[in-house]
Amino acid sequence: MLNSSCLFEDPLYVISLHWLTSFISIPVYGIAFIVLFFKCPKYFNEYRNHVIVHIVSGPLQDFHLRVIWKLSIHLPWAALCSNGFLAEYAVHSFQIFIILLIFTGISIISMFIYRMEVATKNMENVYFQKIIIVLRYIFYAGVGVVLVFLVLVYPDLKRQKEYKVEMEQSRGEFPSYMWCDNCFFMQLDSRIFLYFYSLSYCCIMCAFTLAVLAATETLRALNSGNERLSARTRAIQMNFMFSLIVAFIALAFHFVASMTALNNEYLAPFLVLLIQDHGSVSTFTMIITNKLLRRATKRLFLLPENLLRRSEPRMFERKKKQNSGVHVLTAN
Repeated sequence: MLNSSCLFEDPLYVISLHWLTSFISIPVYGIAFIVLFFKCPKYFNEYRNHVIVHIVSGPLQDFHLRVIWKLSIHLPWAALCSNGFLAEYAVHSFQIFIILLIFTGISIISMFIYRMEVATKNMENVYFQKIIIVLRYIFYAGVGVVLVFLVLVYPDLKRQKEYKVEMEQSRGEFPSYMWCDNCFFMQLDSRIFLYFYSLSYCCIMCAFTLAVLAATETLRALNSGNERLSARTRAIQMNFMFSLIVAFIALAFHFVASMTALNNEYLAPFLVLLIQDHGSVSTFTMIITNKLLRRATKRLFLLPENLLRRSEPRMFERKKKQNSGVHVLTAN
């Protein structure tokens, strides 16, 4: 259990932004899950499962960052501090966060690969597709190695008293709570951490390349004039791909913005917001750009009106029966 000297408070504007984004993201996730589970047609089911898996990664990361880890980033020391109810297990929270990021990356790749396989069914572009398959296995292998180094790096992140002394001497005095176990530093002089850090970015670049190549192959197949696909089917698949690409661009923008914030002391408080809210932004983007999901969402909000329309004939029939009963009694 941490003592009171290890506790700290974020600035009021950061806390306010956290609450504001929470009130926005919760309805977005709620609407998305209701639409995907109850309002989608049967032919959308298989791709829907991939979308659900991807969207699930959003609230998981959101809850982990807001409640469990409650991350705060402090520059210029590159310190990651926890203020959540498991603050003393900050390094474990970091490891869980990396696993959730990997889960998000795999779900994105799965969606792109699935869309490519559907669009290129009965069409052969062997060389290009082999490159994508090889990259996919390289990505999975890289993820496995990253997970190994994620375990190996634990001692360097957990036991940092000497490193914290060096950081204070080189970058100036830092707040007293940073000496506690709820804060740890990106230990750049650790060989294991550098391997972990470098491999993580290699996996990110591999995932980005894989997504771009899969999207390129999908669009090539849809624009090839394949007679097996009707104009309606081609239009639906093209819209699915467009929606996925836009959502991916939103995620990429958040990633680039977070890298910019990481190098700026004044933007650092917004870095956590960018990380934890990328899932809700991606989900919202997917809902408004995918025609099928957009129509289903509209039908969801028209539900009371539809129920009213359905109840009107029933009410009319009941009144008719009641009136007929009154006539019978009067006649008797």
